[in-house]
Amino acid sequence: MGVRVLACLRAGSLPLGVETGRRYTVMPYYQQTCHLCDFGEVEDQNHFLIICPTFKNLRLQLFNYCYFLSQTFF
Repeated sequence: MGVRVLACLRAGSLPLGVETGRRYTVMPYYQQTCHLCDFGEVEDQNHFLIICPTFKNLRLQLFNYCYFLSQTFF
C-alpha cells in the first residue's frame, strides 16, 4: 500500500462503498456492499483492511512490514 492510500484511508476519502454511498447517493448503509468480493458485507475501512479477499496479498505485505517494525504488532 502506498502512502497515498494510507493517507486517504485515514482521512476517510477512499472511494469505498461507505464513502461514495454517503456522499453521492442516498443509499442505506447496509446496501453499500463490496463489489470486489462475494461476501455481501458493507464496504467500509474494516472490510477493506481486514476481510476482503481481493486485497489478501497486499494485506499480508502490510502486516509483515508492520511486524518487521514492531514484533508486538500481532
